[in-house]
Amino acid sequence: MTLCICDVSRDNPAAHGASAADSFHLVIPSLPGYGFSGKPTTTGWGPERTARAWVVLMKRLGYDTFAAQGGDLGGVVANVMGRQAPSELLGIHVNFPATVPADIVKSLQNGDPPPASLSAETLRCTG
Repeated sequence: MTLCICDVSRDNPAAHGASAADSFHLVIPSLPGYGFSGKPTTTGWGPERTARAWVVLMKRLGYDTFAAQGGDLGGVVANVMGRQAPSELLGIHVNFPATVPADIVKSLQNGDPPPASLSAETLRCTG
């Protein structure tokens, strides 16, 4: 796993009318096998294991509390972190939400036609 830590406090929030307490760090880990990370040497590095590893990482870096943000596959990992709900996690923000209504999930899993509840416009846009 490759890691980037950005110290936003260097930008001096007080110089822009904010409090020094507004400074923060960005910890940006690469997903195992993606970006600058090497290929994992073992199998099983799915979203659940990655989410647990990121919590361990943050604790090892000395953070008592933190938030998680993700998009694309990182959004899946952030959602899993939210479901796992470690006590250190303050909250998540995702810009690739994994929210699909249950009736649509069922249709997709079974290979059924789209649910009758979908509007004509939605069907036109997805069809």
